[in-house]
Amino acid sequence: MENHLDGVTPEGRMMRGVAKVPGLLNRARKARKDGVTDENLLIDALAAYHMAKGAADELREKYKKARLPPKGEFSFQDPIVMAHSFYQRSFGLSLTVVIILSCVVTGIDPGNAVVVDPSIYIDEILEIAGSAMIYRPLAASFVPMCLMMAWISTGDLARRQTIEAALKAYENDYAEGQAVVMTPKVEQISRQLRLVDLNV
Repeated sequence: MENHLDGVTPEGRMMRGVAKVPGLLNRARKARKDGVTDENLLIDALAAYHMAKGAADELREKYKKARLPPKGEFSFQDPIVMAHSFYQRSFGLSLTVVIILSCVVTGIDPGNAVVVDPSIYIDEILEIAGSAMIYRPLAASFVPMCLMMAWISTGDLARRQTIEAALKAYENDYAEGQAVVMTPKVEQISRQLRLVDLNV
């Protein structure tokens, strides 16, 4: 029987892709610090990227088919609500994984033409952030992480301000001091994923 964490389902492929990130980053840092070439590094990174992107493409179609619950009161026990919430969350997280892996690939090979510009996923993440409002707080708790990665994926100041505004709407879901905010630490994560900063 298939489950959402095996390598057959899109959720499972997404998880396998993100699980490869620490190893890929460690190999890339070591190769650069030692001044050597890891011949299989880019191949492995692209394989993880394609696996995650394929999962995201499949989850996009599933999310499009899931119906948004009717306006007004609804029950989280309703199968329609459960399906929409599940695929919304799965798709949003899959976009986050694709962004992470695209940053890793371009960090390894800055001129790589295979990777899709991760900023194209910003509009999809913003749509999710808006429609997930009805599931706050718990069932929308994945949204701030998605928005953080969307922010990391672009250097456009106007786009970043739009993302920050969407993120601010979720601030009240967290205890004081626990909300996700765009700090220098987040910029440092961006630099580490792109292998601009080799320190961890």
